[in-house]
Amino acid sequence: MTKKSKKNSSGTGTTVQEALKPPVIKLILEPVKRESSQNRHEQTFNIFDPSTNQIKIGQRMHKNKATGANGIGCTDELVFKQDASRTRYRAGMQEQVPNPFKDLEPGDIISYYRLPKEWRPELEKIVDQDYISKQQELEIRAGVAPDAYTDAIPVGNKLSISKAFFDPDAPKTVLQDFTARIYDRTDVITNETPRGALMIQLLKNRPDKIAKSRDHINTATHIAYIAEEHEEFIISKAKNDRINEAIAELVILQRKHTPRNLWQIASMLTYHDNQVLISGEVPNLFVEQEMNDYIKLNRPHQLENIKKFMTVAKLLTSNKPLFNVKFLIQQALNLNVMSEQDGYIFWHSQKHAPERYKWSSKDKLESYIFTQMDQYNPEEKDMTNGYKDLIVELKSKNAPIGDL
Repeated sequence: MTKKSKKNSSGTGTTVQEALKPPVIKLILEPVKRESSQNRHEQTFNIFDPSTNQIKIGQRMHKNKATGANGIGCTDELVFKQDASRTRYRAGMQEQVPNPFKDLEPGDIISYYRLPKEWRPELEKIVDQDYISKQQELEIRAGVAPDAYTDAIPVGNKLSISKAFFDPDAPKTVLQDFTARIYDRTDVITNETPRGALMIQLLKNRPDKIAKSRDHINTATHIAYIAEEHEEFIISKAKNDRINEAIAELVILQRKHTPRNLWQIASMLTYHDNQVLISGEVPNLFVEQEMNDYIKLNRPHQLENIKKFMTVAKLLTSNKPLFNVKFLIQQALNLNVMSEQDGYIFWHSQKHAPERYKWSSKDKLESYIFTQMDQYNPEEKDMTNGYKDLIVELKSKNAPIGDL
């Protein structure tokens, strides 16, 4: 099926060119001020006043490094670091971001960014996705070949203790060859060029050298900090679409479902730090306010919240039995019937049954309870059943699970 242009699909009059133009991200980098052993931090801006033939002493420059004969100070050079596995660079390329190319024509994207023909089969899939990787977004905007910005390290260039795999003559990837110079002065970096976009990725992924804000500075290790970062368009088109979809879904829930269904959904939602949105029974107005804030407030993890909300909300109508299972397990976690530790889920009362006590993932636990629910027969009073045991235990804790 042929894709529509943004202008035709949204009805807002947005042209393809406007939709493809990326929001400008501006990052302001400030050097970390520290005392220099050569007292360079005491140097001042001196201004000659021709009317008095005198030099006026200005403010201190807080310089940390020497200045060369050309007037440019010494610089620090940063490169992407290898991760703990030594198979990839820490570059944030695998991060999932809202897809700014969704529902556009692949041909329009190829034409606008002058992409190589290798992109067409990939774009045919990308335009249908809600999220893409940061690597894909940057590659498309830079007009380079697919996988040009791979964070994988070629075997010949992997560092190891024995350095047996290091080959200085092996071909280097773009990330491997990328170097950023950090000057002893205020610097402004934008994503308006491919190099600028990669430099922003580098600075954000070198927390050992670049503090993410003034409050996170360690003068012993950091050479600079991010003083300000903002998008020229605070909410990009793709992000705005996700927010509007979530708001529309919430309105439908409020109109077509019961307050209890809304409470169930709210009790299943968690923040990025695994804290639950709502614990226990609360007034309906409080539930609605918390859910509104969860999806509408412009916070760092807003899109993550929206993704969780949409997943649970759609499950209510598409697969009510699985919705109920997820609800029960979240209630068990909320009431400490179960707990998550070190990547595992423990069902505390089941220590006597190893096959039910420790779970390597929530998906496996959900699959088990779902199967047990399907097999459960309330007329068989003596049957051993995990779903039945979970219901009984939750009711003993006065969990507000009602009749599922």
